[in-house]
Amino acid sequence: MKRWQTLFILEITLLSLRGLPSFSASIDAKEVEEDNSLASTLVTPHEPWGKGWAGGPARTLFFVYTGPYDGTWEDTGTRVREVVELQQRFDLPGDAVLFCGKGDNWVFHGLRDGEDRAERLLKKPYDLYVIAGFPLDKLHPKFQYLILEQVAKGAGLVCCGSSAKDFMVARRKIDPTPSALINSLPVLDAKTAAQYVTAYRLGKGRGVWLNYGAQSVGPRREFSYRGLTEYDYWMALVGRAALWAAGNESPVGIDAINGDKPAALDRASHGNNVEVVLSNGGEQSTSVIVVTALRRASDGMKQTLGATKLVLEAGKPASLKVNIPAARAGDYFLDVVARDSRGVVAFGAGNVTVSSEPGIEKVEVDRTFVERGQAINATATLRGDVPAGAVLRMRLRDSYDRIVWQRDISPEKGQPTHTVEYRADGFATILMRVEAALVVGGQEADMKDADFSVPKRRQGQMNFVMWDAPLDVLGYYTWRQLQEAGMGVCLL
Repeated sequence: MKRWQTLFILEITLLSLRGLPSFSASIDAKEVEEDNSLASTLVTPHEPWGKGWAGGPARTLFFVYTGPYDGTWEDTGTRVREVVELQQRFDLPGDAVLFCGKGDNWVFHGLRDGEDRAERLLKKPYDLYVIAGFPLDKLHPKFQYLILEQVAKGAGLVCCGSSAKDFMVARRKIDPTPSALINSLPVLDAKTAAQYVTAYRLGKGRGVWLNYGAQSVGPRREFSYRGLTEYDYWMALVGRAALWAAGNESPVGIDAINGDKPAALDRASHGNNVEVVLSNGGEQSTSVIVVTALRRASDGMKQTLGATKLVLEAGKPASLKVNIPAARAGDYFLDVVARDSRGVVAFGAGNVTVSSEPGIEKVEVDRTFVERGQAINATATLRGDVPAGAVLRMRLRDSYDRIVWQRDISPEKGQPTHTVEYRADGFATILMRVEAALVVGGQEADMKDADFSVPKRRQGQMNFVMWDAPLDVLGYYTWRQLQEAGMGVCLL
């Protein structure tokens, strides 16, 4: 009996944590204020694109969709966290208002207390209003009016996911889309920034519609290690929209990275350069420091390439050549950030793809999971003419990115496939990756990987059980935090 009492207490304690549903259907104004808070001490890995923005901060009011709930409780998942993630990267201090519902029933978190709080916040002006993850017209007309009243006077409006269809109409559309919104941002999910962004003139204010399936401020994406890297670039897109809508864009811009086309580079070539073009739309010349870095898409590994001082004459473009060092085959992002004496004045990124011949065609495992003590076979298939002295390096990484097993193989001519066996032991984490890297001249020329899992049954012991946890990109950090708190089992 005591065991069940203990489990029940643990469950109640867990559910009462901030951001998770409670069994109580009654919350007061103080709880509503706490639930809407954006305060956080958790800092996740991020690229601070616009932190220390030369134009200063833009006070922002975020309306965040929390799910199809009734206002008495919500499982917000990572939706509110997305606002914090944006604030880690840009100077957008402000407040959040949580909003939920479905069909014809849409309410504020905390019902009347939440509504009163939203009305109170809307009585003070903000530089920017962000509708994150739901259509603006789901708000009561009174709240739509209070927002658009400020926008018409000069504030900005960014709609993430659904547009403000009654106000963002064809006659107010700005065509062509301002370059400050779309230039020198990478292709994501096979679309350019211009395919996601539409700009509008709303009275004296500006509006931006970010057209994607939004979870909150960013698009809804399932977790992957590549997704963790790409999240920075989705936030760059949102940040550009926020700065422009708030009228806080910089006169300095990054006009093009490799002509705004993905750079396709051959690893074997020497002198792989990518041109970056900047311009100064101001009235006076300015001196900037341009910092460039190469970031691998698959795992986020970053290599700083250098810092270059440029003098940007008013109205004239200036360019620099960025040398891309020999890198492992795969997809990369070329990050560019420009600063003057006041702070950051421009940021952007371009796509870079490095190819290698020879290389790794694919890696396959013969099963999706194994129990501890069982063996799994991994097969790597080589591509092209592998030079003498090359090494095929097979290795296992755990979920902490640690190499737990490795074997070097000397490929033989005419034998493209090589198979190794790994027997899962007590050090294996639930998620494991097998990697096959082709090492030529002491450097990795190419690498491919494949995932499998090693379940932890946790039988015959007391377990701290979590009912659910997010499975989106930011959910990765949620799982790690829960793990540090002692959670060992999750029911999905």
